[in-house]
Amino acid sequence: MKKLIATFLAAASVLLIASLGSCGKRAGLVYPDEGYADDKSDSWLQLDKNAEEYTIDWFVNFASYGNAAQKGTLVAERIYEKTKCRINFITPITDDGAQFSTMVAGNKLPDVVTVGASSEESLQLAMDGYTYPIQTLAEKYAPSLLARLDPDIKAAFKMSDGNIYGLPNHFYTESDMAAYREQEGKGLNSNGAMVVRRDYLDQYTRTFPTRDVTTASGFLEMCKWVKTRYKLTDSNPTFMLDTFSSKGSNGITWLMEYFAVPSEDKNGNLLNAYEQENYRDGLMFLNTLYREKLISPANFTAQYGTLSAYLQQGMPFAFIGSPQLYTASFANAYKNGIEYVPVVITNDKKETPLLTDLSGNGWQFSMITSNCKHPDRVIKLFDYLYSDEGQSLFFGVEGETFTYEIEPGATVNGKVYKYGKIRWSDEVDEDIISGSVAQYGFMYSNVFVNPMYPRLASPDGAVLNGFNDYIDWNIKAAISDYTYASKGFAYVSDVSDPDYKEMYNISTKIANEWGTYLPQIISATSGEEAMNMYESVVASCKRLGSDRLLAFNDKSFKEYKNKIGIKFAWPANDPESGYSSLKVTNIRGNTDYNLEIPEKYMD
Repeated sequence: MKKLIATFLAAASVLLIASLGSCGKRAGLVYPDEGYADDKSDSWLQLDKNAEEYTIDWFVNFASYGNAAQKGTLVAERIYEKTKCRINFITPITDDGAQFSTMVAGNKLPDVVTVGASSEESLQLAMDGYTYPIQTLAEKYAPSLLARLDPDIKAAFKMSDGNIYGLPNHFYTESDMAAYREQEGKGLNSNGAMVVRRDYLDQYTRTFPTRDVTTASGFLEMCKWVKTRYKLTDSNPTFMLDTFSSKGSNGITWLMEYFAVPSEDKNGNLLNAYEQENYRDGLMFLNTLYREKLISPANFTAQYGTLSAYLQQGMPFAFIGSPQLYTASFANAYKNGIEYVPVVITNDKKETPLLTDLSGNGWQFSMITSNCKHPDRVIKLFDYLYSDEGQSLFFGVEGETFTYEIEPGATVNGKVYKYGKIRWSDEVDEDIISGSVAQYGFMYSNVFVNPMYPRLASPDGAVLNGFNDYIDWNIKAAISDYTYASKGFAYVSDVSDPDYKEMYNISTKIANEWGTYLPQIISATSGEEAMNMYESVVASCKRLGSDRLLAFNDKSFKEYKNKIGIKFAWPANDPESGYSSLKVTNIRGNTDYNLEIPEKYMD
């Protein structure tokens, strides 16, 4: 569902196809006649002891990327010690794609570029010969990297020639996910969630202990009671959605997961989520909330800062969106005696929700360009950063900032601890509490961070280094039984297809159509008006070419599922997923997953 919603309702990504195409196919790649390595040891250990320092220009096409380990930090110096490489990270001022496009058009790409994983940009760069195939570089200069390339990574990013042309970060392999389930006994938290004020919820359930509040209609009645009981004004958002943009709201996206809107039919065909009955019912639910004056008209224009302030003050009873973006607000509310907790609700057919978890097929994708002066050196750096030793830099340097309480690979009480369990040094622990950690350059500074490494190696099975981290964990932990990995929907359309440009334009028009009318449907003055408007938008999308776009995407969807070895992407269709036995029995979910906040973080 995540991919389908992204295709139709999220903002269209900035493409560089025109810039790339104008330059034509690149000349052959040049492989240095030096820096060779064998598979007898890690490649960076085979560096010539007289190797000179090499500074790598690395362009990360994300304006917000600013957490790299800077020169002089403990982590940056360890990377240099191991690889003799310094990294000069370059980022654009804005995310409009203009700087990257100019680099491409002028043949000014630096040594390494980082773009969106499985993005059109990454595919086109590879297809037009702007980047080196990773396996070929590894075979020559870093054979130890080949053993580190998980089959899932090779399957997800393999091009038609069998090669991969970059390495992802934030990629969740099945082997790591299985290790996490075995070691920690749980899955990942959801991406989005509905949360409510615990005091209001507890008061309602004590007052009406026999009422079912897990259905949409039951939840609506609770919202109405809360507004009356606590004298919330019409301008006070009893029910609040995440921010709206020209393409919609994450709050709507996540609500549709609670309403179990399918993105795949029982035969494995891709569906237009917005055409499904449950999607329509979700919008009618929001319209009812609006007409009952539970959603404020200001919600459609309120920006992040406004919503953050509302949550911090505990104004809304319920909020649906991406809670991780508002952790500081929830933390401040908690300190003021207002606790928000996640809830599980269903549609009135009582279908079990399916919430996409935080896993995925990578976020960013780093590629070694044809302009790189020493690809033999850079691939060794990639090898080091991708290794377990490189991943351990998340915690700094062993023996200085942390030690292992359980060694990597050790078995304790029948459980194999794939990456071990660390313990911070007392000094670093104090620095983390006080926020004085800039000198270390650790945590998410590795551009190749494996998201499961810190979860598996951290003391509590999650990255919990402060008060806000515990708030972030508990705001979604109890509903993790209802999450699933949506890898099957992470397909990317074939940019070389002659119909691609037309389909992309159709996709953009459809996204704009929904972005324009979603607020109007929700704020319609009657249920009949809302329904008519919804049906009109669906019809408009068909005129724009939604059926053709669906057929185009379905081909890529099925090819991708086949490539990663799954039959179904939607768990409700998979008899082995366990979905049929999953029921909603408690609006609070499984609170046993919650963690108590240590006293040292409570000051």
